[in-house]
Amino acid sequence: MIILRLLGHLWMCPNTLVGLFLASFCGYLHHDGDALLFVTKPDSFITRWMRGGGFFGLVKATVGAVTVGACIIIRDDQWELWSERQSSIVWIRFIKHEQRHVWQQMVGGVFQPLAYVIGVGVAQLQGKDPYRDCFLELDARRASGES
Repeated sequence: MIILRLLGHLWMCPNTLVGLFLASFCGYLHHDGDALLFVTKPDSFITRWMRGGGFFGLVKATVGAVTVGACIIIRDDQWELWSERQSSIVWIRFIKHEQRHVWQQMVGGVFQPLAYVIGVGVAQLQGKDPYRDCFLELDARRASGES
């Protein structure tokens, strides 16, 4: 089992390096299982992007957290809400959801981001919600017990 985890971390290492670069604009929180948790700083470009401001004019979305490799980056205002409820079912589901994205990257490695983009595109072509109906998001919600 430990060998598979090690291989998974090696396989997603390029993703994690990108995640660590993005996390360098954040504050480190702690690790949880296979993941490192970071909280954005209020005025960083990552926070603006996560609040729907777009990323260099591309990809506009409002998200509470994003997982890149083994790095889970939590938006600052969401952390303030969730940190008060760390023992609650909401926090537990959130962590399980994001940890499932870490697992997906351990399996998909450098191809997982491409699979995510394809999943978003397929959902959009089907007239569905590109975020909620992406197959990787559906899998993460199932793994965390969300509906």
